[in-house]
Amino acid sequence: MKYEDKTKEQLIKELVETRQRVDELEAADTGCKQAEEALKELLGTIERAKQEWESTADSLPDLVCLVDDRGRIIRTNRTVETWNLRRVVDVKGREFHELLHSDCADSSCYLDTFWKRAWEEAIRGQPSQCEAYDEILERYVLVRVQPWKNGEKGTANSFTVVVVRDITERKQAEEALKEYSERLEEMVDERTQELRGAQQQLLRAERLAAIGQLGASIGHELRNPLGIIKNSTYYLNMKLGQASGKVKKHLGIIEKEITRANKIITDLMDFARVRRPTLRKTDVNLLVREAVSRSKVPENVEVITHLKKGLSPLMADPGQIEQVFINMISNAAQAMTSSNSAETRDGGRLEISTRAEDGFIVTEFKDNGCGISEENLGKLFEPLFTTKTKGIGLGLAISTAIVEAHEGCIEVESELGKGTTFTVKLPASANRA
Repeated sequence: MKYEDKTKEQLIKELVETRQRVDELEAADTGCKQAEEALKELLGTIERAKQEWESTADSLPDLVCLVDDRGRIIRTNRTVETWNLRRVVDVKGREFHELLHSDCADSSCYLDTFWKRAWEEAIRGQPSQCEAYDEILERYVLVRVQPWKNGEKGTANSFTVVVVRDITERKQAEEALKEYSERLEEMVDERTQELRGAQQQLLRAERLAAIGQLGASIGHELRNPLGIIKNSTYYLNMKLGQASGKVKKHLGIIEKEITRANKIITDLMDFARVRRPTLRKTDVNLLVREAVSRSKVPENVEVITHLKKGLSPLMADPGQIEQVFINMISNAAQAMTSSNSAETRDGGRLEISTRAEDGFIVTEFKDNGCGISEENLGKLFEPLFTTKTKGIGLGLAISTAIVEAHEGCIEVESELGKGTTFTVKLPASANRA
């Protein structure tokens, strides 16, 4: 029908229909654009999620690998580069064992053995793990193999996650803890021994303090009757000048025992009141000569002196140091006269020498007596310790206290059957100043 033949109503109807088709086309076009925008937004969201997951995986200190159903690596995080294994882009398609042990020619290494077993477990949907020291990586590692399971229990899809963690610090801490635990009992025993030793020293100190107080309080009381006995002995010696040899012998014994008792009292009182030294310049060679002249040395003991000339003077208390030297000579004489060795059977020999050494004046007392056992050497300077049948063991303790008060020391070396050497070291006056 020609346009001019159409009625008005027909024209309006066609116009309406045309308008409807146009509206439908416009609506369809708008829907496509909206779908494109939604798709674009969805792809953007997926890309952001992918980047977030990659960033998260790359930030992990562990090496994380995704493995396909043939055991080939699909991708890994950037820890593979941190561990200097390969670049991330070069990893895809490689076997897991090859990734960690690219230069390992021995297929029987721990990782290859574990991977074969773990892969069989992964196929069944079961996880696996192992700990080992990796000699190629030079670190302790924990390897975990975890299959991705789908909704059906006991089955797995085609992907497996492998995580390798560096546990070197943990293993080192465990080994250190194990070593410490093994030594703990030994350390407890050592500490117990130290505490026992400290307790014994404390008890010994308390006992010695009591002995010192007792010695100081009764010393004078004992000396008075001893003095009376000594005077009476002297009087009897005068009156019994023509007495028999047996009487003379017993009077001599009394005098000897009085002297020994006086020596014990003197030691007790000296131990109780070791006073601070009054220091002045003193010639050590002169002190040695005075000590030798004042010491009662048996006739069968020879005393030989080697006194070095030109030594610096000591800054010392002459009376106290002379007492130390007398104690040393007396101890040496007793050791030699009580010895049955061939060297001392017909007489002993005591050599006394002086010398300078590292700012100290050294006086050495060397005898050829019976010597001292290694067990007793450690106890030698303890108060009240003695190996003699007579005496109470205070001489060396007093000597040590005196020498230490002078900022010096006493050393001893000994060998059973051959003799003993005591060395007294005292600071020279220049060093003391």
